[in-house]
Amino acid sequence: MVQSPRRRVNASAHGFGSSPRLRAAVCVRPQHRHLVYPPEELARAAECAEILNPQGELPAQLWPSVDVILGGWGMPRLDTEFLRRARNLRAVFYAAGSVRSFMPPEAWARNLTLTTAAQANSETTAEFTLSLVLFSLKHGWHFVRHPRVAWRDAHAHRDIPGLYGSRIGLVSFGRVARRLAELLRNLPVEVVCWDPIQPEEVLREYGVRSCDLQTIFRTSHVVSLHVPWLPETENLVDADLLDSMQPGATLINTSRGAVLDEDALIETLRRRPELTAVLDVTREEPPAADSPLYEMPNVVLTPHIAGAYGPECQRLGACAIDELLRYAQGEPLRHALGREQAALMA
Repeated sequence: MVQSPRRRVNASAHGFGSSPRLRAAVCVRPQHRHLVYPPEELARAAECAEILNPQGELPAQLWPSVDVILGGWGMPRLDTEFLRRARNLRAVFYAAGSVRSFMPPEAWARNLTLTTAAQANSETTAEFTLSLVLFSLKHGWHFVRHPRVAWRDAHAHRDIPGLYGSRIGLVSFGRVARRLAELLRNLPVEVVCWDPIQPEEVLREYGVRSCDLQTIFRTSHVVSLHVPWLPETENLVDADLLDSMQPGATLINTSRGAVLDEDALIETLRRRPELTAVLDVTREEPPAADSPLYEMPNVVLTPHIAGAYGPECQRLGACAIDELLRYAQGEPLRHALGREQAALMA
């Protein structure tokens, strides 16, 4: 984990007068607080800020004095009523990714400084996805489903693509996909990507070739979804794309469940048992108790664990506190987020 060097704080650099210290509120669910902001991380924050609630929730009467929030999962929605109470709030350092749940239009209108740990979280998600890709290229899920087959002559399974020369298709090229491409770059695979927004020169920088969506699904041994959930992307992966996947291919989704037509996926997997879907996200989380996904042998479900989990959460808190220290010192922020960028996040 990258630790920021200790700095002399200059809070006046961001318009807080001559006061040497900011006043900070920690806003994270109680069950996550010790993971995201353990004592050693809060001690770093205390170099430049008075932590108003070092142990529990912030008393309501203290909100008018809050300058900055160290946030995380469970952030309060910054609606008009909240902003009226937190009238001195100037910045939010969010130790997670998407900010849609707590940033309504009135919060953007306030012109708050906002940073996220989306980049830090994407590292964890990309690492998790890499493990799925590599296991899928060996048809590992098939052998988990059929353990007796695994003990037969391995060379009889000539349809196993393996790593050498295989094609991996990425659907969208945001933070996670870029980091995954970096991790795959020195491996003997071909990586292709569909992203109608990214210029081809950006893809080439990562050693990735642009490809249309239909070709990706038809020719890739593994297809990995990294699509933000937008009106334009809901059910983007439909029956036609799923039906076109080559025999033995694997679909991985670590983005958002709604980008995948779940009913079409279930139907396709029932007809084609040689396909595999690895779903870390689903349209409804968790899936309904009667969902076929639980019982289908060619579906692997994980409970939205691709991002930071357990001790990995400290990586997110460290990112938020690094930004707080830069802010207090008047240094450029590395992970500032604007409204247009936020709208494109998963």
